[in-house]
Amino acid sequence: MSGLHDDGFQSFVYALLAVTSLKVEEETEEALRNANKALEIAEEIQSFQGLILSNYALGEAYNFKHNFKEAIHHFEVAADLAEKYRLLNILISSQAGLVQSYINTDDYQSAIRYGKLALNNAERIENNEIKFNLYKNIALSYAHLGRHDSAYYYSTIALDEYLYKVNEDNQRIIQEYLVKYETEKKENLILKQDRDLRQKQNWILLLSSVIILGLIGFVFYRKYIHLKTLKLKEEKEKEVLLSIDLGERKERKRLSRELHDGVASQLTAVKLLLESGNPTRQSQKALEVIKEVQKEIRDVAYSILPVDFERVPLHQAIRKFCYQISIPELKVHFFSNVEELELEKTTAHSLYRAAQEIIQNAIKHAQANSIHVQFIEKSGELEISIEDNGLGFDTEILNQENTLRFLIDRLSLIDARLEVESFPNQGAVFNITKKLSK
Repeated sequence: MSGLHDDGFQSFVYALLAVTSLKVEEETEEALRNANKALEIAEEIQSFQGLILSNYALGEAYNFKHNFKEAIHHFEVAADLAEKYRLLNILISSQAGLVQSYINTDDYQSAIRYGKLALNNAERIENNEIKFNLYKNIALSYAHLGRHDSAYYYSTIALDEYLYKVNEDNQRIIQEYLVKYETEKKENLILKQDRDLRQKQNWILLLSSVIILGLIGFVFYRKYIHLKTLKLKEEKEKEVLLSIDLGERKERKRLSRELHDGVASQLTAVKLLLESGNPTRQSQKALEVIKEVQKEIRDVAYSILPVDFERVPLHQAIRKFCYQISIPELKVHFFSNVEELELEKTTAHSLYRAAQEIIQNAIKHAQANSIHVQFIEKSGELEISIEDNGLGFDTEILNQENTLRFLIDRLSLIDARLEVESFPNQGAVFNITKKLSK
C-alpha cells in the first residue's frame, strides 16, 4: 500500500470519526480535532474527497459548538467542492447544514435559498430521506419572516408526499388484484375479489374526500383565527410546536436507526477489511479507533432514541439519565418521593426533554461540579427542581430568543411553567411545575 493511499485512508477515517462522534456533545472538541486532522492530511495530498468530507465534518462540529459563522464557512467549502465534482449526496447534506446554521443566525432568507437548492438536488437523485427536514426548516424560516402563507404551503407539502405514497400503495394493491383476476378462473372468486376491490376503492374515495374536506376546513379555519384575537392565534401556534415536537421524536428514532444500521455496519466492514490484511502499526491504530467509534455510535444511538413512556415512568427515566451522566468530577444527585405517576405520553416526553436540556446546559455552560435534581409530588402538583452550583446568569436573558425561552414556550404547551432563580457566580435553580389531573 503506497504512502499516498495510506494518507487518503487516514483522512477518510478521521473525517468519519468526526462526523459519527458529534452526537455526543461532550465529544465536540474531539470531533473538531479529528476533522482538522482530516483536513490537514487532505490538503497535504490534495485529495478532493478528503477536502469535501473534512470540511463537511468541520461544519457539523462548529454547528454543534454554536459557532455558526465557522460552520457556514466550512459547509460552503464542502458544498462548492461537492458541486464541482458532482457528489450530490454530500452536496445535499452540506446545503442542509447551511440551512440549519443560517436559521440559528436568524438569516432566514439565506436558509430559504439553500433549502430550496437542496430540495432541487434531492429531487434530481430522488433522495426522499432528507426532504422532511428541508420542508420543515423552510416553513420555519418563512414563519419567522412573517410569511405565514408560504410557511403553510411548505408545511402542507409533507402531507402531499404522504398522500402520494398512500395513492401509490393503493395502486399497487389494485394491480395485485388484477393479476389475481387473470390467474383465477373461478367465477365466484372473481366476483368476491371484485367486490373487495370495489369496497377498498370506496374506502379510498371516502378517505380522500375526508382529507380534502379537512384541508379545506383547515384553510378556512386559519383565515378565521387570523381575524380573531391574539389568544386564538397563540393556541394555533401551540399546535405547530406540538407538530415540531412529534417530528423531533420521529427524527430521533430515525437517526438512531441509521446510526446503528448504517454507519455502524460500514465501520464493521472497514474493521473486517483491516483485520484481513497484513497488520501494520497504522492499521492496528485504525482498528483501535474504529472499535472506540463503534462503542460511541451505540451509545449515541441509545441516547437519542426517544424514551418509551408507555413502559418507563418519567421519574425512572430522569433518574437513569442522571446516573448515566454522573462522573467523579460532576456529581448529579437525584431524589424522588414518587412511586407511581400516570402522565400522558406527550406530557412525559416534554418534561423529560426539558429536564434533560437544563441538566446538559448546566454541564456544558455553567461549569457546575454538583447538580441536585428533585422529583416531588405534592398538593396535586408535580415539581421538578434542578439546582446547580455553576456560574449562574442574568435572568434578563429569559426575555430573549434562546434555548430557555424555547423551553418556557414548549412547557406552556402542556400547561406547565418554568421558574428560574439565578445570579452571576451564584448558581441557578430551575423549577418546573405541572398540575396533575385528578
